[in-house]
Amino acid sequence: MDYRESINKNIFHDSDHALCKARLDSFYGMVCHEQNMEILHKIKNSHKVLDVGAGYGNLTDLLNRNGFSAVGIEPNEIKRKLAEEWYGVKLLNEDIYKTSFKDNEFDCIILREVVFHLDFAKAFQELNRIAKKQIIIFQGNSVITRRIGQKIFGHTEFNERHKNYYVDFFKKTQFSNVTITYRDIIAFPLSGGFIGKQLVPSSMKSLMRFIITVDKLFNSFLEIFRLQNFFCMRFIISAEVDEIKQK
Repeated sequence: MDYRESINKNIFHDSDHALCKARLDSFYGMVCHEQNMEILHKIKNSHKVLDVGAGYGNLTDLLNRNGFSAVGIEPNEIKRKLAEEWYGVKLLNEDIYKTSFKDNEFDCIILREVVFHLDFAKAFQELNRIAKKQIIIFQGNSVITRRIGQKIFGHTEFNERHKNYYVDFFKKTQFSNVTITYRDIIAFPLSGGFIGKQLVPSSMKSLMRFIITVDKLFNSFLEIFRLQNFFCMRFIISAEVDEIKQK
């Protein structure tokens, strides 16, 4: 399948890279950094990390700057070039269905906004081979506000699944020690992400930081009453190897 056909099937999304850079330099960049820091804090007992579908390389860069030995793979040639230009990160052109990596080469593998672009069951065969301890998924939660946004902006995914699909999948494997957390209630939609409309003026940095703080407070409140699943636009699944099953 060539690149253009992949775009037509929503495996890859066609991107306005200049707009994406502007977003990363504005409100979405602040939200994205908070997301990436939370992903980073989910990594346990790991040193070598694989960032699958690394995009522009900002997460790979953050991991390396925080003491991890991170490798990023990205099939989009333009994004690989921009990752090196913007963040000084050299991403590899690897196919997650069949990589050149050794067995158990990575302590942890991160799939940030990636699994909706994959045949996950097929990809897991390779993930299982090269992941030693942990797999982390960061992806969109099926809340009504997110679905409305997708309709407004005409955004569809190649293979969108409910989070329970991944949780149930992992529990049948050696990665059966599974936890799920939630985030992103108001800050992410107000930032517009890469495809939406930013609703806060780029000059209002203080307001952006305030909204991010309020978002965290809302999230903590919803967690107390176990309502995050109904309002949070992103979930994080951490699946760790069950040592008992491994033995």
